[in-house]
Amino acid sequence: VGGRVLGFFHGGLNYQIEHHLFPRISHVHYHKLKPVVEEWCKEHGLKYAYFPTLVQNVAATCRHLNTLGNPDEPKVKAG
Repeated sequence: VGGRVLGFFHGGLNYQIEHHLFPRISHVHYHKLKPVVEEWCKEHGLKYAYFPTLVQNVAATCRHLNTLGNPDEPKVKAG
């Protein structure tokens, strides 16, 4: 979310997967790791969650928290 410039200012928070896989690497390098990690996930059938905009990221977070808070309710797609 936000590209390299915004990523620099918020410490790479838009690269959580890369951060948790490589915690000792500086956040300024996460954008280089992203395509490698994304391809590895694809090759191994793992979902790589990525949201290109802040609005999509916040919406996905809200949906996930709603699901966690209401596990017995049917899931409703936002749209």
